[in-house]
Amino acid sequence: MNALNTAFAVRLRGPAFLGHVRFGASLLFAGALAASAQTIFVPGGTVGSTTSTSVGIGISTPDRPLTFAKTTGEKISLYSSSSTAQDYYGFAIESSELRYQVPNARHHSFFVGAAEALRINSDKVGIGTNAPTSRLTVGGTTASIDEVITVKSLKLAGLELQGDTANASGEVGGAYVLLSQDGGTVYGIVGINQKAETDPRGTGFDYPGTLDNSLLIGTKTSSGSVQLGTYGAVRLTVTPAGNVGIGTTSPTQKLAVNGGIRAKEVIVDSDWSDYVFAPEYQLASLSAVEEHIRTHGHLPGIPSAKEVAENGVSLGEMQALLLAKIEELTLHLIEQEKKIDRLESENLSLRTSK
Repeated sequence: MNALNTAFAVRLRGPAFLGHVRFGASLLFAGALAASAQTIFVPGGTVGSTTSTSVGIGISTPDRPLTFAKTTGEKISLYSSSSTAQDYYGFAIESSELRYQVPNARHHSFFVGAAEALRINSDKVGIGTNAPTSRLTVGGTTASIDEVITVKSLKLAGLELQGDTANASGEVGGAYVLLSQDGGTVYGIVGINQKAETDPRGTGFDYPGTLDNSLLIGTKTSSGSVQLGTYGAVRLTVTPAGNVGIGTTSPTQKLAVNGGIRAKEVIVDSDWSDYVFAPEYQLASLSAVEEHIRTHGHLPGIPSAKEVAENGVSLGEMQALLLAKIEELTLHLIEQEKKIDRLESENLSLRTSK
């Protein structure tokens, strides 16, 4: 083998050719050309000359700096440990796709300098991590780097998550985002929840819903709340117990509002006060009511000002209590009217008897 002033040379032999191909600062060709007998073609190549800038492998009319035969299959094999199909490191053309191939149980790695920037393990992609655990895992090695995925568009930017409408289990698929910290511990979920759907990651975060196609915002831990905020402040809180607070982060009722409420209509389900009209109801006399007012400073059965300041007022209960007092007043008025009618009748009888 002649070195031809290089560190690497290849000798090709064929029925119509004996010559040299040299790889170095440039590719030089020496020998007689017989296109039909060659696998590597350097049209117009001569010893010590680079008159051609195209090389063909399996094709005698290369139209690019390096051109392969216009057929599908393997094109470049960098390393192969067996003759099994697709068990190699390299490149191939398959149908209408360019394939970057690695053997089974191996991975693709992309480096920037000495740092690995992207890895593909089977069907999982890692950016900033060499051990992706999901379809796409983004991670870093320094705490000073914020791991953010940015989607930009000149018109409308968005991120769409689609669940399969008919998965292998026959269930209707959902789409969601799991929110985690502390090394992957899941604390929250945002998504479109489906009936009987379970977390495929096996974190125990099963969150079956009751309505198809409903938007779900939830937490996993017993101490975690869902909060909505604006301009750096929490405006709405939903506690693990299901209490909702507006303007307060510690609601103790199903709905607690620290501020005014304006509505067209409010409907309250409550017990009503028709029991006042029952025959067995013991109507307190007006003198007894007067005594209670003198002693306690408020009507019987009605909370005091101190109690209202400390505990608030139950709207439904207070409406029923006030109605009961109105009904008691009505009974007293009816009784007073009867007494007045009886006195007028007696007065008339006395006048006519004279």
